[in-house]
Amino acid sequence: MVAGMSANADVTVADKVLKNGKIYTVNTASLWAQSVAIKDGKIIFVGDDNAVAPMVGNTTEVIDLKGKMVLPGFIDNHIHPLAGSLIASGSRLETDDKAELMAKIKQHLADNPKQNPVISYGWRINVFPETGPTKEELDAIESKRPVYLWAVDGHSAWVNTKALEVAGITKDTPDTQPPFSYFQRDENGEPTGWIVEIPAQLAVLSKLTDVNTAYVEAGFRNWVTKFSQAGITTVFDAGIQGVSTDEGLQLYQKLEKEGKLGFKTWTSFYWNDPSVDPIPELKRVHKEYNSDLVKVLRLKVNVDGGDDKQNAVFVKPYSDRDDGWKGEPIIPADVLTKVVTEADAAGFDTYCHCFGDGATRIYLDAVEAATKKNEVRDRRHTASHVNFIHPDDLPRFKALNVIADFQTNWAARDALLQNVTLRRVGKERLESTINPRAVIENGGRVAISSDWPVAGWSATHEPLVTIQVAVTRQFVKPPRKPPLGGEKLRLTLDEAIHAHTMGAAYSLGQENNVGSIEVGKAADLVVLEKNLFDVDVYEISKVPVLMTIMNGDVYHRDGI
Repeated sequence: MVAGMSANADVTVADKVLKNGKIYTVNTASLWAQSVAIKDGKIIFVGDDNAVAPMVGNTTEVIDLKGKMVLPGFIDNHIHPLAGSLIASGSRLETDDKAELMAKIKQHLADNPKQNPVISYGWRINVFPETGPTKEELDAIESKRPVYLWAVDGHSAWVNTKALEVAGITKDTPDTQPPFSYFQRDENGEPTGWIVEIPAQLAVLSKLTDVNTAYVEAGFRNWVTKFSQAGITTVFDAGIQGVSTDEGLQLYQKLEKEGKLGFKTWTSFYWNDPSVDPIPELKRVHKEYNSDLVKVLRLKVNVDGGDDKQNAVFVKPYSDRDDGWKGEPIIPADVLTKVVTEADAAGFDTYCHCFGDGATRIYLDAVEAATKKNEVRDRRHTASHVNFIHPDDLPRFKALNVIADFQTNWAARDALLQNVTLRRVGKERLESTINPRAVIENGGRVAISSDWPVAGWSATHEPLVTIQVAVTRQFVKPPRKPPLGGEKLRLTLDEAIHAHTMGAAYSLGQENNVGSIEVGKAADLVVLEKNLFDVDVYEISKVPVLMTIMNGDVYHRDGI
């Protein structure tokens, strides 16, 4: 079948033609094709090689795919390109062995004798006891320079005494946003060196170095091409951090004007302070930042934190607490309902961090209240993470048309899940965590994304990693433990690709523009060395990305 032209139609000469390929369109009406033609940044033809031939003119660039696979450009529906560029700097410290971690830190210090402050990234919380790492452990290897080490989850940091001194953090310093963001303290109230969540982290980091737009820009310029190399053509920045919302949006638009922004950047206004009304600012930035590649689409809210620090909100108490602690929402339920309703009435969707099943229920209740009060419209409210969903709430995703956005790259039996999460929630809840299969079986819509640079155990910005873990429920590197929750929770490859393309596009309200290879949509394409349906599922993440095209322009090309 041929889409985009008829026997009597005037033939348009294409700017680019990709032919002789295995083109997986993610269009259920016609899943496979051989060729795709592009004109003025749009797809004008999808079909077979013979039918595309008349569209090749003297100026057409013809790319012979030689049987290579083509997919729609990947859409990361939850990622932090700017914050990630700030956080994921320095040496990588991921390891489950404490002695190896300390050796990695020592090596970073030796390799960077002039770095001041010392900043690096990637240590794992499961290496330490409940009370977290201590400043004394860092003081033993570096006491003269401030040391600031981001955890791999991005939600805490480990610092030495010098860093606390420079930042002016003492026993008398109030916590920034308790119980969500705070300075861990010993029995005497002294800061231990473990700093939890972004508000407290930035309170320290901003005193150690000038965290300004230039600082973030330098990191982002080093990273921006890596997203194209991974096949990403659209992102949702789920909360600009490190710089102000305006500064972050201006930075995105700066690279857009330079022609160096290789992905559509849909963003949010990030709100986590219940004392502030976010709607006026949401309306302002939505109006002021509306270029071709950079737009503010929705309101981002954190309902809760994570289970590792007992900040996630659950329906039932934590398994390792005897005081009935279920977690406390960052935004009280009544305030969340009010703001979601007001945003919805103004035509804005919301995107909420919901880690525990209690937080997910609070958010679904808020969306339901907004739906009942406001006029009917095409809503795309989205619950992100949803690591835990109470069975009673599964049908509500379909009923309310709330999209569930999962980070399936976390859905493996890593050391954090086995050593921390299991203790926090117990075996039954652990075995049903990060479960898009349950939402799909209840008729709901799902997307998958990375949340880079955030991860409990191993961070990635690569969609092929996220897809592989979605279909295996096992980590990409051996030795591999049994699938998390069993094989029954695995997604099919079709489902995983759909969730990282059309599923994400639907969440963003962009399914008519991106997410599949169809005539009239943006020419956002990724060329892979191998057909994912022909390779072993444990090899998916290793398949090279040969080319990434966004709006018809090539932003990455290697080997084709």
